[in-house]
Amino acid sequence: MEQNNERKLTMYSKDHLNEFRKSIQNMGTMVGNGTVEIPLDATSTTKGRRMLDRLKPDDVLKTPMSDVKAWRKYSRVYFANPLYRRILEYFAYTYYNNYIVSPIFEEGKKPNKKKMMKDYNAILRTLDEDIQVETFTNRVLLDLLIEGESFYFCEEYKKGANSYYKTIKLPTDYCTIIGTAGTPAVNIFAIDLTFIDTAMAELTKNCILTIDEVLKQYPKAIRAAYKEYKSGKNANQWFIVPVENGVAFSTYDGRPPLAFLIKEVARIEKLEPLKDDYVATNLTKLLVQLIDIDKEGNPEIDLELASEFHKNLKAVAAKKNNVDAITTLAKEINVLSLGETGDATKNYEFLQTYYDQFYDDAGVSAELFNATTAGTLAESQNRDLMFVYKLREQIAVWMNFFLGSICDKKVVKSAKFVFSFLDTSYKNREEMIGSYIEGAQYGFSKIVPQVALGVKQRYIESLTTFENDILNLDEKLIPLQSSHTMSAKSDNGANGETKTGNKEAQKASEKDNGRPELDDKDKKDSTIAKETSL
Repeated sequence: MEQNNERKLTMYSKDHLNEFRKSIQNMGTMVGNGTVEIPLDATSTTKGRRMLDRLKPDDVLKTPMSDVKAWRKYSRVYFANPLYRRILEYFAYTYYNNYIVSPIFEEGKKPNKKKMMKDYNAILRTLDEDIQVETFTNRVLLDLLIEGESFYFCEEYKKGANSYYKTIKLPTDYCTIIGTAGTPAVNIFAIDLTFIDTAMAELTKNCILTIDEVLKQYPKAIRAAYKEYKSGKNANQWFIVPVENGVAFSTYDGRPPLAFLIKEVARIEKLEPLKDDYVATNLTKLLVQLIDIDKEGNPEIDLELASEFHKNLKAVAAKKNNVDAITTLAKEINVLSLGETGDATKNYEFLQTYYDQFYDDAGVSAELFNATTAGTLAESQNRDLMFVYKLREQIAVWMNFFLGSICDKKVVKSAKFVFSFLDTSYKNREEMIGSYIEGAQYGFSKIVPQVALGVKQRYIESLTTFENDILNLDEKLIPLQSSHTMSAKSDNGANGETKTGNKEAQKASEKDNGRPELDDKDKKDSTIAKETSL
């Protein structure tokens, strides 16, 4: 009984259980279902570390890359390894995931402004609050890097006449992609309903949760399908998730794309404990005292005297760290190293080669995490951005499917919208913001620079109104005059006519501000001739 209680405390803290029970109580009232996720894998860092300690590097090294399920498991476990985790988080969080929503107008048809604004605000609220696009995108990208596939159930629930949505993560090992559907085409998948039995057994065995509490965390459609399966009404344990509810993403082959790095990590883990021993061995010295022998093989000095020699040598060795002594038959004293010759700090560089190989295999410059020069990073970072860009594109496809098919007539009543990610990353943010601002100066979007700077699209109008109409910042904060802010009429009178005095003053100013005029004797003939003609 004590062991069971200890297991409960290690897996689920009191705070975790309390929060879960609060969520259970709110289900069906504030929200349609709870959003608490109880993982059936080792993705959690604490659990992963425990499994990492039990996983043998040799087992990892022997596993063929064709075993997708094994490498998915290893990837979850090794996510607790700081080296592997750092690489995955670097890729997952490299983009800011800022996004914009643009309306699509029918050609020749003038939109109703009032209806357009209502739909516009409704769709932005749905993306910002329900889907939480930036956070959701980061989660999906990390899921793809850890597991190779990521599955969610997008559930609709009502509050009054309005529709709201939430995404609930499903266990990857119990889901499989079976095809595509919709416009634009998105993945459809089926889920093995027995995963609920697995969760049920784990959570009810020690009275952590009741059966009803376990069931309530899953979407209504999945609960209904599970009850039919358990009652015998439907013998098929696989439930095809409707396309309007299913959210599925995958890498090219469904494998964690960086799983091959785990082999390098396993080699490092295998050799890392030897490093200290290797260094200690190299630092250990042995004083060898050789006593000469005669032709018959007898020592040339008395053995008692030899023993005194040995005691003296041991006394010298005892005064130094990592030094020992031995006495044998020969003529001289030598100092021997128990390790390899050379610099002890360089003799275990074989281990550093595995670290270097790890980053080489990842296609990531080690300079990112231990930079020495800036110039070596640019090309590597561009490849990294392209890698993540391709993964993120399928999220953008689903977002457009969500806007065009799921939200149609439920969130938006008349308008059509298209979703786009901005290409702002931690590497190019400053450069991209400059490009967006330059585009705005030439008549392109004024929304894009604001979004790139971190302002939510739905708040731009409110922020502008607040600053200009309420705070009157447009009157109080006047930009400095420059060639970019001066108007063409800044030198004109009230009637638009140019003042002669201003022209003359401008010419005088330009003359004063220019290079001092040379004397005629110092001028070139061509310059004098030009001035004469003028």
